[in-house]
Order: sequence, then C-alpha cells, then structure tokens
Amino acid sequence: MNKNTRPPQRNNMEAKTQAVSPTILHQFPQMVNQLSHLVFNLDTKSISQEDLQTLQRTIVDIQNAIHALNQPAIRIVVDKIYQLIHKNIGTKHKSLSRNAINTLQSQVDMLRQVTQIHLETDIPQTSHESTQKLHHLIIGLHDKQLVEEIINQVKYFNYTSSSCESLEEIIELINHHPPNSYHAILLDTEFCTNKDPSLIKPLSEKVPILFVSFDNRVATRLFAVRAGGSAYLVRPVEFTHLIEKIDHIALNQNEITPYRILIVEDSRTQAKFIQQQLENAGMITEAINNPMEINKILQEFQPELILMDLYMPECSGFELTKMIRQQEPYMSIPIVYLSAEADLDKQLKAIKLGGDDFLTKPMEPEHLVLAIQARADRARTLRAEMIQDSLTGLLNHTRILEQLDLEIARAKRNHLPLSFAMIDIDYFKAINDNHGHPIGDRVIKGLARLLKQRLRKTDSIGRYGGEEFAIILPQTDRTVILPLIEDIRKGFSKLLHQSSDPLVEFTATVSCGLAEFTATNNTVGKLVQAADKALYAAKDQGRNCVVLDSE
Repeated sequence: MNKNTRPPQRNNMEAKTQAVSPTILHQFPQMVNQLSHLVFNLDTKSISQEDLQTLQRTIVDIQNAIHALNQPAIRIVVDKIYQLIHKNIGTKHKSLSRNAINTLQSQVDMLRQVTQIHLETDIPQTSHESTQKLHHLIIGLHDKQLVEEIINQVKYFNYTSSSCESLEEIIELINHHPPNSYHAILLDTEFCTNKDPSLIKPLSEKVPILFVSFDNRVATRLFAVRAGGSAYLVRPVEFTHLIEKIDHIALNQNEITPYRILIVEDSRTQAKFIQQQLENAGMITEAINNPMEINKILQEFQPELILMDLYMPECSGFELTKMIRQQEPYMSIPIVYLSAEADLDKQLKAIKLGGDDFLTKPMEPEHLVLAIQARADRARTLRAEMIQDSLTGLLNHTRILEQLDLEIARAKRNHLPLSFAMIDIDYFKAINDNHGHPIGDRVIKGLARLLKQRLRKTDSIGRYGGEEFAIILPQTDRTVILPLIEDIRKGFSKLLHQSSDPLVEFTATVSCGLAEFTATNNTVGKLVQAADKALYAAKDQGRNCVVLDSE
C-alpha cells in the first residue's frame, strides 16, 4: 500500500449531517412530509385561498430550515419548489393550473427522495389512503347502462365521475370549475353530431378527451383528431382496455423519476461543480472523493450511472472499474469516465476494462448534462427490459426479490416496520380454460393496474410468477396492511372482465397472504415463506380472503 495514501474519509453524508442540530434533522423530514401532503391533495378538492396561503407558509418554513443544513442538493430542489409556487401564486394568491400542480407534485416527489438519500433518514409516510389521489372524469355517453357500469367500475381505480347528457352540459361544467377539477372526458361521438370540431377543440385543450363510438369509419376518426381527441375507442369496449386508455390520458405521462448519478472524483471542487450542474438539471447525485468508500455508497445509493475520474491518488479509474465489474449486482451499471486524458489508446483501454463511455475535460456544462441524460435514459430503458415483466410492466420475479433484500436491510438499519404480501388469482386455470388465454392475460393486467393505482410510489409490486403477485410495503405494519389488502381484494372482486364473447362478462377473486418483518422473519427466504404459508391458508379457508401469518 502506498505510504502517502490519505487516511480514510468518513462517508460524505455522515460528514455533512454530523454538525447539524438533531432537532432540525428530526423536524426537516416532517416538514417535507407536510408539504407533500398539501401538494398531493391540491387536486382532490377545490383549492381555497387558505390552502394557497398554507402552501406558501410551508415552503417558506422549509426554506428557512434548509439554511441550517449543508445540503446543496436539497436546497436546489427546495428553491425550485419555492420559485414554482411564487410564480404561480405570487402575492395575489392566483389559482393553480393543472399543469402547475403536476409539475409541483413531481418536484415534491424529488424533494422526498433527495431528503431521504442525503440525510440518511426516512421521511414519515402518510397513510396509503391519504396518498391515493382521486382523479375526476366526465362521462358523456348516450348509453345510460354503460355510464352506470363505468362509474361503478372506475371507482375501484381511484376515479370519481360526473355524467352529462349533452356536449353543451359538459362545456358548461368545465367552464364553471377550476382548470384542475377534471382529468379526462369520455365523449360519445353521437354527442357531436352536426358539430364543428373547432367547437370541441378548446375543450380538449383544457381536459383530455377520449372519444367512444360504434363508428370506426375514417371520417369519424378524423373528426375526433381535429377536435383534439387524445384517444378513440370503438364499442363494445373491454373495461381493462378502457382503464388503460383513461390512465394514459388522465395521468401525468411526462413525470420522469430523477436519474441517480454517483460521482467519483478526488477533487472536491470538481465534484461539487459537477453535482450542481446535474442537480440543476433535475438529477439526484451523490459524490465521493475517496474511492475506498465505493462499496458502501453503491449499496446505499443504488446509482443508475457512475461518473468517474480516471486518475485518483488511492487507485486509478481502471482498477476501480474492474473491481466494480467483479461484483455481480453492478456488472451492468453504466460507468462513464470524465477525465482530461486525451490519449485515445488509454481511453480505449479504459472502455475495454469495463467502462461504457469516455468524456473529455474540459466540457461545457450543458453538453455534460445532455451526455449524462442520454446515457442514463438508455441505461434505464435497457434495465427496464431486464427487470420488468413484459405483460404487466411490474418488477419481474428476480427483481422483486432483490428489492425485498434491500428493503429488509433498510428496515434493519433504521428499525422500521416492513410488510410483504403475496396475492394469487383464484381458479385462474378455469378462467383460461373457459375464456381463453388472451382473456386470462387481461385479468392479470387488470389486477396489476389496480395494484399500481391503490399503492404508493414507495411500495414495490412484482409479478412473482403466472397469476401470482408480490408486494413490498416499507414502513407498514399489520394495522395498515390488513385493511389495505382487504380493500384491494374487495375492489378486484367487483371488477367486470369481458369474455371472448362481447356479451359475456365475469368476475374473478384473489387470495392474499401477508407477513411482517420480525426477529424471526428477517431474511428474504423467511419472509417469502411466511407470506406463502399465509397464502395457502387463505386458499384452504375457501379462497377470496386475506390471511396474516401468525409465525
């Protein structure tokens, strides 16, 4: 070992938080949680001036508190939220548009993640019920029976509905409510007979429109396009497909989870500069100046891309890359070198030893940001192909177990509750036999969509295999998970599924087994076994029920 090697440095996050008042460290996550609760309830009710004033006071309190924390990553996000609120409300307490609310919710999501990562603390979770955002639909269809069926079905996916009997009634309803009151319109083309598409176009610019029709002619479809329609469904409509379309047009599709970038750079000045540029672009970063800390930060931070210097005192980028690639969990993580090395042979050597790309210093900040965004996006897309189930888009079997291992480690480290659930569709073979495998796939997709709608972003959902699903619920104990899963079970049992015969509909049920992280159930294998045992008990009790493992 080189005698001149610098002494090991403390973890970057530990060093930052050590000198901060314990009171502030305790209060700050609670303040972020309060802000999150305010923002994610903005579009569940009419926004009063008192709501807007409370929102402004809360972000000002957070801004004051952030000055006591030496956390530039958190401060940048807080400043963006403050500017967004000030720009859209200001001193006149104007109403917030739907787009502003979506952007604000995205930024608050980022603030929660950045706070949890950089302060090594878990933000208190609001209950599952309070984090479910209700979305509001307007249904304008001639078929009253279909209207009633849709209203009864969409409520299980957190949608409320208002029905209208004419296009004029819909326009009046939209004009007399704030812009963010409604998230989508289901509009019968018969309501538009002898109407000019230019009359409907302004409506579509306020609320996305999904046209529903018996008519599949090109002329009618072109009318819908010219009227600003976001989607077009031909009747009879299969309900799972309808929900997919509603979700697609009603929910914010442009919300992108921030990229997580790890910077390995021995120069603190350089590392801080790079962090600032990437965080200004909306990424979450962590930087280490001592490469000997790499294993701990890889496990805790779980980066999507590593940006690495080539020459460092403790070891070279060549050696560090080779060491990282020898660890199976990190074999596929992109490693991009950022170095002043201009020798092409050495650059190619770095890539040959396991690097993915080479960026040469000096580099314009905007070029650096674009380069990292492009590589991180491509890596995320490729990773999604590897970790997601192709039918449902949920985590696959391998990845859900990996995530469970990470959550168990977090629960042990922070002494937090953790629950795990296994859900199985009852008599699924009979569904396939009676209605065909494509219909069986739709039932699976219907349950997957219901789970995604009912659970938090912090919960992990996976397709364990076939018709079986696995759910990881951090910071959740039996008092929360039992009523939550019971509510999901009841909701799924009331969903209508269309058979291969359009005139035939049927329902399906699920059995659920639950287990908690305890001193006994303290590994992936034991927790899965406990939930599986509870699931079999649910089957033995006649199916269509929820059972909690009693150890």
